[in-house]
Amino acid sequence: MIKAVFFDLYYTLVRYEPPREVLEAEALRAVGKNVEASALVKPLLAADEFLYAEIARRPLNERTREEKMDLYVRHQEVLLREAGIPADRRLAMQVLALGQQMKSELVLFDDVLPALGALKAMGLMLGLISNVDRDV
Repeated sequence: MIKAVFFDLYYTLVRYEPPREVLEAEALRAVGKNVEASALVKPLLAADEFLYAEIARRPLNERTREEKMDLYVRHQEVLLREAGIPADRRLAMQVLALGQQMKSELVLFDDVLPALGALKAMGLMLGLISNVDRDV
């Protein structure tokens, strides 16, 4: 008998608005690289896989601020390379800095509240399990 259902947070319950690929495309345009947002979806996933592997090897909370920044720059380098954009560290840092200045928010997917309500009505315990490095 199922007693509980656990969810991941990002891209299960919430998404970014505007989407990350849109913000990335805007940051790239600001440095003279015109790339369609849709062409950045797969590169973002590849860069995320790199990041997840690095965090699994050594969690963020065990890294210094400088080590975290280096990791985020390397994430950006992977993204650029996967998008076919010749990237050096300077360009990666520039695009990353622009992206960090852009505003986005986390929003629930449309089906989250009805789904959680239905599961709760079934008497199930609901939980959140995520590798996010801050309080959510």
